[in-house]
Amino acid sequence: SSVDTVLLMDHGLLVTGSRDRSIALWNVEQMQEDGNKSGLIQKWSDVHKGWVWSLSKDPANTSTLVSCGWDNKAHIWKLTSSEMVLENSIDCTTALLCSDIQASTQTVVVGTFDKKVKMFDLRSAKPAITAMKHHKMPVLSVCALPNNTSSIISASEDGTIALIDKRNRKVVSRIRFQKESYPMCMKVLDQGCPVLVVGDKAGNLHLIDANKMTEIKCLQNLHSGKITGIDASMAGIVTTSTDKSLKLLQPDLSLKVVASIPTNETGDLVSVSMDDDYLAAGSSSEWVQIWRGKKDDNSNEIAEEERPEAEAAGASVS
Repeated sequence: SSVDTVLLMDHGLLVTGSRDRSIALWNVEQMQEDGNKSGLIQKWSDVHKGWVWSLSKDPANTSTLVSCGWDNKAHIWKLTSSEMVLENSIDCTTALLCSDIQASTQTVVVGTFDKKVKMFDLRSAKPAITAMKHHKMPVLSVCALPNNTSSIISASEDGTIALIDKRNRKVVSRIRFQKESYPMCMKVLDQGCPVLVVGDKAGNLHLIDANKMTEIKCLQNLHSGKITGIDASMAGIVTTSTDKSLKLLQPDLSLKVVASIPTNETGDLVSVSMDDDYLAAGSSSEWVQIWRGKKDDNSNEIAEEERPEAEAAGASVS
């Protein structure tokens, strides 16, 4: 079935979740060493009783991750280099469509099909669940701001993105999208840069100031289909789409497309995850594709190493 969520972890590990209700743990480095090996470490065929729709990790402790699905459950996992162990399961009483973890407060934030944002403490064995309803349609994406522990951001099919104050459970500000579109996925660019990167139903990419909730820039028609997945850091912004392509962009105001990868053989791309070494994407036709970063002869690192010799020869190096 469709692989609707992928998440790269430390040590070359990859976690995937699918509409066949399974979760799998893979060793990407093992795949690279021996092309005949699948790299599969573990698979749970029925740990969720519904579609597995979201995976998120604790930025401060990447051995902790959360899986969410249409069975109303949020599962808390501990990850080692060789296995994943299920530590706790939280019943949120409705289908879960998205999740995020705020490391500083150890808070799990989830968005639900019944239009709510819910939160609970990751450390509690039987946590109390806080619920807020500020949308008119399902919540498709949530972000816990790393440098603002009192705020979270939610995006909904109702065409709005809301900045919510956790303390009084009220909306501080809201951005409204055009009628023909709505936000489908989003990611905070980096801990030191409070910029929200948002992909919408019309294939447009938006940069939003996460503190002021004002749009900085909109890149129109980046994709010809819906933007289904985003991962973003200072290493780059990567997007997937129902137009069966993956795009990698510079993480600056230019939003220059560095690479565009067509994947017509594997159907719509529906999920993506990126780290310093690998890029992984899940598709609607059962496949997970993985790419490894490659340095070319024009990389800055090579240029820096060659600078002294070139300068000694009287060459100009820019």
